[in-house]
Order: sequence, then C-alpha cells, then structure tokens
Amino acid sequence: MKGIAGIIKAALMLERGFILPNHDFKQPNPKIPWKEWNLKIPITQRPWPRGKKYISVNNFGFGGTNGHVVLEAAPFRGQKASAIAGDDSQEQAGQGRKLYVVTANDKTALSQVMKNIVIYLEQRPEIFQKDLTGNLAYTLGQRRSRLQWRAAIPALNSFELIEAINGEKFTPGKETEPLRIGFILTGQGAQWYAMGRELYEQYPTFANSIHRSDQCLAENGADWSLIGKSTGRYWKPLTDSLNRRVGQGRKNKQGQRGPHQPAIMHCYPAGTY
Repeated sequence: MKGIAGIIKAALMLERGFILPNHDFKQPNPKIPWKEWNLKIPITQRPWPRGKKYISVNNFGFGGTNGHVVLEAAPFRGQKASAIAGDDSQEQAGQGRKLYVVTANDKTALSQVMKNIVIYLEQRPEIFQKDLTGNLAYTLGQRRSRLQWRAAIPALNSFELIEAINGEKFTPGKETEPLRIGFILTGQGAQWYAMGRELYEQYPTFANSIHRSDQCLAENGADWSLIGKSTGRYWKPLTDSLNRRVGQGRKNKQGQRGPHQPAIMHCYPAGTY
C-alpha cells in the first residue's frame, strides 16, 4: 500500500508541476555526502524543475520486498475548448499577471510579511484553488491599510510570486509624504464641432446615457436641461449648458463642498501644431 501511495503522489506531482515537502524531515544524516551527490530534501513546496520529466519511487516492504519505479511525465496536451462559453470566460478571467502590494510599518516587518505570504502559498497549492492568486492580490491591494513601507510585485502565478519573494526581485520603498492629486487636461484638440451631436444621433447607448444624465440633473434641482428642441431634433450641446452655468458665477451654497484643489495642474492643448 505504501508503494501504491508513493506512485500516486509522484504522478500527481508530475501532473500538477510542483514538489511536495517532506513533512517529518528535521536533520540530515551527517554520514551522507549531500553536496557531493547533489541531494536535497524539500522542506517547503516548490515548483517542479524546468526540463525535468522523470521521478523515481522507492519502497521497502515490511516482509523484505524492495521496489523501484521510474515515472515519466505524460506528453503535453492542449486544453480542450470548453463547450460552455460561460465556463471558458470564467477560467480566462482568473488568468493574467497580477500586482501584489505589500505594506508594513517598517522594513523588518515588511520582510516578515513577505515570508508569511510564501508560507501561506506553499501550504495551498494553486492548482487546487483557481482563485487563490486573485483573492490574494485583491486582499493585499484593496483590503489592507497603506502603511509607510511598501513593495509591489507583479507575478503570473503563485510559483512566480514565491520565486520573486525568495529571490528578492523587488525594491521596497518608504512613503514619506501623503499622496497628492494632479489633474491633466488635454484640451479639445482631438475633438471637432458637433461630435457629441453625431454620437447622440447615431449611437443609442450614448443617447441613453445623455437622457439618464439629464434625468439625474433634474432630480437634483437643475433648472436647465441637456436636451432641447433644435431644428426639430432633440439635442442641446452639453458645453452650452455648462458654460451658461459657469458664466453666471453662481457661488456654492452654505454647507456644500467647494471645488477640489489639486496639487499640480497641467494643461496641454492636444492636437495643436
């Protein structure tokens, strides 16, 4: 039974592409020349070495039976196209390179957080959890506080992330001042007169968006409309309405928020020569 279990374990490692750690290993035998024979005992989960496709299984039975089997990885087969488009789209949604943002109060704590991530990933093979890396990237980027020391690591999968952390393929940095907002205005050089009118008349999605925006403005007390009768067609340029309101110089009422004050504002008239 032990031999069969070893063969199943070896076959799964070949198929899944990772090496499982030795759970009970503590100290190596000093009488064995480990470095000379290029031998290592895996104590953590690691990716399967590239270019290697063989694995051997030894078993020594209680009654004296000795067995040795060498397994070879099966030829690669492309994944069959999913018969259900929804299933295929769900698989593709979880693929792609992701950005993992790690923060801590100091550099030592940041290093410890990195080690904890490695341990967490090694204990949870990604092959059994399709959404593992997606959930990890979301939690680190959206559900954690932004502390002073930060590091961002792009990775395609959990193995690549582990290799990047263990190989220190990232540059930690310290945020010394709060982030500031900067506005960049490209001007209207890339547009033309009545472009919005053409969109409104030819694209129902754009027209529906204008109607919804007009309804929202009316519900919030606007006494002007984005849409008006002009030569028999329902259209009134948005810029005319906005410019009219700005030209009136109406001040903010008491209790309302004023305009945002950016740290930097850069204007560039796109399309001018």
